[in-house]
Amino acid sequence: MRNSSKRKKSSNNEAHLIASSAAAAFVLSFLLLLIADHFIGGTGISLAMKLILAGVFAVLLAVIDKFDKNERSERFEIDEKGRVMIKGTCIGVVAGDVAGSKYEFNNIKTKDFPLFSDGCRFTDDTVMTCAVKSALARYLSGGREGSLHEMMTEEMKYYGNEYPDAGYGGRFSRWLISDDSEPYNSYGNGSAMRVSACAFLASDIEEAREWAVISSEVTHNHPDGINGAEATAAAIFTALNGGTKEDIKREMEKYYHIDFTVDEIRPTYGFNETCPGSVPQAFECFLEAEDYEDCIRNCISIGGDCDTTAAIAGAIAEAYFGVPEDINEQALSYLPHDLRDIIQGKC
Repeated sequence: MRNSSKRKKSSNNEAHLIASSAAAAFVLSFLLLLIADHFIGGTGISLAMKLILAGVFAVLLAVIDKFDKNERSERFEIDEKGRVMIKGTCIGVVAGDVAGSKYEFNNIKTKDFPLFSDGCRFTDDTVMTCAVKSALARYLSGGREGSLHEMMTEEMKYYGNEYPDAGYGGRFSRWLISDDSEPYNSYGNGSAMRVSACAFLASDIEEAREWAVISSEVTHNHPDGINGAEATAAAIFTALNGGTKEDIKREMEKYYHIDFTVDEIRPTYGFNETCPGSVPQAFECFLEAEDYEDCIRNCISIGGDCDTTAAIAGAIAEAYFGVPEDINEQALSYLPHDLRDIIQGKC
């Protein structure tokens, strides 16, 4: 279970940082008022009023700083058709996961289907994405102090046990309820499905790769598991920061050789939960997509572990195209309040 004392310390660290900023703003504004008084020849403002004005300025600065920290993971753009597109929240993972959940064990091999319908739900892809994002929020709000690996372990165990019926693999389910938090050398695609926040919140691509490795090694410490997470994070970061599809593919091909098309693999592609057997397929579904929705339809149409491939590709498509507002709202409607808050940047 999550270590509440460490979460409390993280919250305290954030409070201390905000208090320090407010104190600095108070001192600075008070000094500026005194300097203005001296050089202008008297502002007519009493000492008590100077103190009040300095205090108001400090409080406003702290509120603005707090608001900016809560909202910085959310990016909104208007596309050429005038639509609001959401980027940077991990909603691309959620929408892909929810849309694909209905067809994971009932593959349909077509792009013609309702994106959301009865039988859709969020699964482990969404829960673990929220766990990783929550861990990074703790780490960043705490001034990057402490062990990010431990925070990710705590958050994965906490949210995994909060939502025990989300469809985890057998070994991961046993890891969740065990007192032992050691990794188990997995190379399953769970490392890639949960990694998106590592790219969305990183300051540069090397940090995205570093965080991806940490998030993978909590459980998926096999080299193939780590590669899946690292490749996905690099692709997302490149897409988010203006990379072309050619730029993104170059990042992907540092890890995987992609020599097939969606149409070629659709008839025969089957269920494969490994990174080598599903991450390249998710990448190709993104590379051939015309927009976010088309990417998700590509993933579901090839079959296999399609909620996870849609979650992986959906994160890259979110970073590159953005997620239309209507899909964002529909996907959020499937989530309980705590997970919704994390996706909306309020963790």
